Amino acid sequence: MKSKLMLKFMIMVFPFITLTLENLTAQIQHRYRIVDEHGNSIESAIVRIFEMPDSTLVQTLVTDTSGVVNLELLVGLKYWVAFSRIGFKNTSLFIDGAVQKPQDVILIYDDSHLLAEVEVFANRPLVRKTADRVIVDIGRSPLAQGRNGYESLSLLPGVIVSTDDDIRIGAKSGARVMIGNRLLRLSGEELRNYLQALRAEDISSIEVIARPPASFDAEGSGGIIKINMRRNTNSGYNGTVSTNFSHGRYSRFSGAATSSVRTEKLEAQASLNIPHSVNYRQTDIGRSQWNSSERFESSSFYRSGNAAFNYRMGLNFYPGKNHTLGLEASGSFLNEKVKAMSADGTFASSGTVDSIMRYSNFPDTREKGLFDLGLNYRWDVDSAGGALELLGNHYSSKSERTTYYSSNFYDTQGSMLRSILRYSDLGTNMDISTIQGDFSKNIVQFVTLRTGAKFSRVGTRGDNCYKNFDGEGEWQPDSILSNGLSYSEKVYAGYASATLTMASTEIQAGLRVERTDMKTRSLGDNQEFGNLYTNFFPSVFLKQEITERQYISVNYTRRILRPPYQALNPYRILVNENTMSEGNPYLRPQLSHNFAFSYSPDPDFEITLSYDSQTDVFGDTELGSSLKTIVTTGNIAEAKDATLDIFWSKDFTQWWTSMNNLSGTYNRFRNDYFDRHAKFLFATTNNTFSVSPVFTFQFNGRLFTKGVDRYYTILMNSWVFDVGTMVRLMDRRLVMTMGVNDIFHRDGNRRLSMDNGTFQSITHSKWDTRRAYIGLTWQFRNDYRAVRGIKRSNQEEVNRTWN
Repeated sequence: MKSKLMLKFMIMVFPFITLTLENLTAQIQHRYRIVDEHGNSIESAIVRIFEMPDSTLVQTLVTDTSGVVNLELLVGLKYWVAFSRIGFKNTSLFIDGAVQKPQDVILIYDDSHLLAEVEVFANRPLVRKTADRVIVDIGRSPLAQGRNGYESLSLLPGVIVSTDDDIRIGAKSGARVMIGNRLLRLSGEELRNYLQALRAEDISSIEVIARPPASFDAEGSGGIIKINMRRNTNSGYNGTVSTNFSHGRYSRFSGAATSSVRTEKLEAQASLNIPHSVNYRQTDIGRSQWNSSERFESSSFYRSGNAAFNYRMGLNFYPGKNHTLGLEASGSFLNEKVKAMSADGTFASSGTVDSIMRYSNFPDTREKGLFDLGLNYRWDVDSAGGALELLGNHYSSKSERTTYYSSNFYDTQGSMLRSILRYSDLGTNMDISTIQGDFSKNIVQFVTLRTGAKFSRVGTRGDNCYKNFDGEGEWQPDSILSNGLSYSEKVYAGYASATLTMASTEIQAGLRVERTDMKTRSLGDNQEFGNLYTNFFPSVFLKQEITERQYISVNYTRRILRPPYQALNPYRILVNENTMSEGNPYLRPQLSHNFAFSYSPDPDFEITLSYDSQTDVFGDTELGSSLKTIVTTGNIAEAKDATLDIFWSKDFTQWWTSMNNLSGTYNRFRNDYFDRHAKFLFATTNNTFSVSPVFTFQFNGRLFTKGVDRYYTILMNSWVFDVGTMVRLMDRRLVMTMGVNDIFHRDGNRRLSMDNGTFQSITHSKWDTRRAYIGLTWQFRNDYRAVRGIKRSNQEEVNRTWN
């Protein structure tokens, strides 16, 4: 109810703010003349303006016949301005919007990249490498169009999404996902469902951070994948209207609109996204138990159709030159219809059929609503980068899933033995509140101090109600399966880090301390489980420049991966009559030590050798016989990974940029029952061809070799190719994209075997990854300034919510 009232209020207020502030922009004009090395004016040079610090493109201009260009820049912002012209080397400047410095910009003549009968237009690379992360500008990628947020992860260099929905950076499992500065506490199927509700067109960029520093939450033993959502980056009055259609086995459609307005003191923005999609997954499983001659086989088909309504609204107020106050509200309503069918058979040692079960459900309904409110205050203490930030967030969600399903059992002659009709109502409520403060200051020359504290409180309650049909027209409660769970968690965290920068040396050291107090209570028998622990997470980073173009770096971090909330539920949840899931309230957090050494002989080439040691690794284990499967989560093993990463980028011409990553991993995965060694190779290539100011073509390829991966054996190579184009028409206001993802349908077609010391199984899964798409976006605007977003403090807590 609160979220609906907030939505109605923002919808009523926003148009009045827009109309009032439309023409009140404040700006200063900067004049530049572009000349060659002999002082001759250069006509028709391309000038592109990016707002710092996120390098958002806000305007593209062309010099006049005198080589002059006038930039209208907003007071209080800093910009990176890039200058380019066919036949000249590119150059760039950093500009303060409040400081006027008219000057000549010199371009040096260079004919090495000229092409006959082709106009060259340079774009900022879609993939960029910095000292501690890889940044992919998903929002500008033609290949991202038609994908959802989950599918966009496959476009990231070095990122692997396994068949069990585990997201990895290289060989390291347990990578966490952030939306902005908020960590999502989701995993497995729940994380996949959450990200599938996002449109790739609404994502600005994704950052892959293998070894986050102390200023990040310590959650995520496998590193952090940070998703930065797109905002309307123009001030004055601006907006977009877009639509997208794609088709694979099933069709998907989405429509979206954004609007923003900005003045010297205030900015407002709003966005609305309505996606509709249909997804499927087909799975065949063969399983046998080590001490049994019986064999179990299952074939299942899962189809879901969902429609969502997502909104986001925000206000930023600038009361003074160095102060920013931000308020943002966002929410989502999701309705999903699911149809599932399966056929399970058991076989004796002779190969004859013992029994068959056929399972199907009436299309069940899943509904979820969430509301997120964030408040942000920032004070820029000085011009050297000192700042104080205070953040507060409250997140609440409610989900409910109702299902009617039947299971029929047959003997070897095909005669029905019995039939079971069940009803389930599964509901979950969750509230997450966080408060966070960060302070940074250049305390002495060359030394920057950063410190902060955070408190988070999580409360969740789940109620699972099961009923059985007695055959006489009555539904009887199932006291064995019906259960409930109440979970609470408090995390107190603080950190401090210092950065020393002198000439060619940079040293960063930090320490984060987190104290966790968690309690789980079973509502069925009022049984309680608790855990209280304190962890220290040091981080050290050293970078030494050898020459202007060469450097070496050494990095160490310690990380934690807390169990998802639902994995702590000690009761069983029915999948079908042969398969159930069960939580484990005694799960311990997964801890890791990460070491890395990097050498870069050139800014476009880097080699990294890393070693990761993980203890109490989470993993699924199976209980019971091969005929009845109960899947639970346990701390099953320790893992050690050694990885060699090679990152290479190359501008073959001014219109062809290629980014490539090659990873080779050796892994050891062991416990008291097995000791397995893994070797596999993962490679990606991202190629962008910008042959004109209005036409861009992109080609991506990925390879993941077959071999042993922990207790899985990958039985087939996975090689994936994507192609896409982007065309800008009507003075670049109309953007059209089209292409095909996973041309040969290899990403969504995987076979693997598993041997965990108790069971052996072979699984073959297929899902909808080969899709053709087309999208249209219309941009309307009357100015070109960049809009800032606000930080969030509760990203980590939301990531573990499984619902």
